[in-house]
Amino acid sequence: MRAPRVDAARCDGCGECAEVCGAGAIEIRGGVVTIRREVCYLCGACAATCPRGLIG
Repeated sequence: MRAPRVDAARCDGCGECAEVCGAGAIEIRGGVVTIRREVCYLCGACAATCPRGLIG
């Protein structure tokens, strides 16, 4: 399984993905989502939670 990727061009920075990330791997600054792959557990919670389906 590979680390999740965000469709940054369509992401509105709602923050729901960061709220469910148990690893603390997702940061949102100025509406821009960054996934720190070195700490990501690859659990898929962020992808399952994204209301717009922009994480895959």
